[in-house]
Amino acid sequence: MKKPLSAFYPLWLGDSISDVATAAYLFVIPLVAISTYNADDATVGVIMAILSAAPGLLSALLGSVADRKASAISLQLTNLARALLLLFLLISLLNNSLPLPLFIFVAFCVEALSLFYNLVIASLIPRIVPEDSLTKANSLTETAETVTASAGELIGPVLLSRLGFVAVVLLNLISSISNAIGILVMSRRLTKQKISLKVDGEHADTADSTPINKNTLAAAIENLKYVLKVKTLRVLIINALLTNIAIGVVITLLAPYATKQLEMPIAIYGLTSLPGILLSLTAPKAIPYLERHFGSATIIMAANIASAVAVAIIWGAAFFTPVFSFAVLALGLGILDYSVLTAVVVERTIRQKIVPKNKQAGVLGIIQTIILTVIPISALAAGVFSEYGIGRQATVGVAIVFPIIAYLLLHRFIRVNNKKDFFQTN
Repeated sequence: MKKPLSAFYPLWLGDSISDVATAAYLFVIPLVAISTYNADDATVGVIMAILSAAPGLLSALLGSVADRKASAISLQLTNLARALLLLFLLISLLNNSLPLPLFIFVAFCVEALSLFYNLVIASLIPRIVPEDSLTKANSLTETAETVTASAGELIGPVLLSRLGFVAVVLLNLISSISNAIGILVMSRRLTKQKISLKVDGEHADTADSTPINKNTLAAAIENLKYVLKVKTLRVLIINALLTNIAIGVVITLLAPYATKQLEMPIAIYGLTSLPGILLSLTAPKAIPYLERHFGSATIIMAANIASAVAVAIIWGAAFFTPVFSFAVLALGLGILDYSVLTAVVVERTIRQKIVPKNKQAGVLGIIQTIILTVIPISALAAGVFSEYGIGRQATVGVAIVFPIIAYLLLHRFIRVNNKKDFFQTN
């Protein structure tokens, strides 16, 4: 008897191990900018805007390429390229020859390669996982991403404060091995099960499949037309746009907010990720259960409200003494991590069920291009407003409004269209 997730597990495990190092690397970038390059809030905003621009600028084109090149070989080559880039970064650090512009450029390239790697995986998942197991696979994926992000946020500051940025980069370089092993095991299990990863044209197992356009730009335009045509995707995009504005503000100002305004030591600041780790462990069982009993729309609206509450808690951390501010900030980040995780799992499952298999990465790329564009814009605006405008705490407070607007718009749409569970796809 075939296990439905037997090929998925090694890919997921290898990627999850590597994600811990990646999360540590990305998390300490603003801390490195502050401690090494004496960056102010505006400079940190610019750096985070540049790094978060990679998905927005490149997703649409890379997604179309990923659908055509979705294979174990593509994953291995991308993993190798990223490892070589990290090796260059490591050598530059050891030689003390890493000016700020080069630091930002290398970080952007690493982020771009990670993006393509994840898009290839997004194209492969519906091909190696049965439809009735997608919610479980997505819950495992998002739980791992949340846990690894939180673990990285815990490990990164400790490594940075004890051993320096070199240790963080070296950890990333070594973790590339876990990706390589996971891909190899997945390939062998797919071969034993006689499952082909190739899906195009008339061989695609979806009735509305069309041959993949080999012109990258033309394929991206076709994917954009498809996204704009499907009402479910349009509604999800609007919801994600609004919530991502709040996320962009929080991730940009979190490091200076905690280390400067709340005066937390870097190592202690990393501990604020612990509640997110603990809460996310319930996701693989909790989210499929909630989806079955309450429906997708209810879950997404609840996640919107939870995100607003979380940002409000983070904003309120400044009103407490240092000890209590740590606890309040950790609580707010835990709720925010879990609400984002829940919404992403449900939205991903919906997309995988309604989008043809030969368009998975392309459609995801278009959606990321649209919704993730607001993160660099909000990051840049947050840095400028914090440094030169209304101040750091007030800027975080403004972010509370956007998840509330997302909830109200989604609630109104469902009420007007008389659809209690508009997102239910089965």
